[in-house]
Amino acid sequence: MPVPSSPTHARGVSSSMEPLYALRPSHLWGAFANEGFAFWMACAYLFFEYVRPQAIWPVFEIYPYWARTFILLALIGWLLDPNRRFVWTWASTGIAVFLGVIILASMTAYWPALSWSQFMNFFNWVVIFFVLTQIATTRVRFYILLLIFMLASLKLSQHGARVWAGMGFGFSGWGLAGPRGFFQNPGELAIQMVIFAPIALFFSLAVASYVKRWQLYLLYLVPITAALTALGTNTRGGQIALAVQVLALLLSMKQRFKALLLVTILAVVGYHLLPEEQKVRFEQAGTDITS
Repeated sequence: MPVPSSPTHARGVSSSMEPLYALRPSHLWGAFANEGFAFWMACAYLFFEYVRPQAIWPVFEIYPYWARTFILLALIGWLLDPNRRFVWTWASTGIAVFLGVIILASMTAYWPALSWSQFMNFFNWVVIFFVLTQIATTRVRFYILLLIFMLASLKLSQHGARVWAGMGFGFSGWGLAGPRGFFQNPGELAIQMVIFAPIALFFSLAVASYVKRWQLYLLYLVPITAALTALGTNTRGGQIALAVQVLALLLSMKQRFKALLLVTILAVVGYHLLPEEQKVRFEQAGTDITS
């Protein structure tokens, strides 16, 4: 992909962002170090929530509340920041309305005590959403948080792709599973991958003119590992979602006829590459328990 002669003027990108888009480690670290305590704690939260070192290294199991602690420290840091500013968007309104629905549903439930006992499982995410949206208020902060999210997701996708490749891309019972935590179930792992794959693809396209060619080739491999992991989970919903994403991507191309032809070819090839056991699961969809 050719590099524009003046990406700053052509794209309206500030000169301070160009080294970050070029993925230069020294500039990325410098940008991270220049931020405040609240942002550092938000990054630590994201790392512990997605990478989950507490599920990998026993030394971290001594304290079971790493992610919760970091998000609370981020909130305290934001409250103590004299330059903080309150941010509210339509998404914030949606979260607030949904919180109201949860509260009303809990109050009028058949078994209110049971409902309230699970209330914090949802309210924790309200706090997390609020803290992250109040802290990620600049392009640099959002960009760094996005990179942490992508690196954490890449850890999942490359492991899943390697494991599935080692199995000869065959059927594996209940499918690939993630590390202990949110993505241990193949269904949740597939959801994460079909969210991650298009983000990784369009991120690669966005920074293509700023990175070196070998870096770009590596970036293009990232969404492929996500797609392979989604396929390896053997979850029908994840595989259908991935197919719809590919269809939407191809239909966005200018040459629609070629896109439809390519979709047809990919569909035929993909169907024949699916293990026989997975084809049976699709044929039984709607009649078996898991569907």
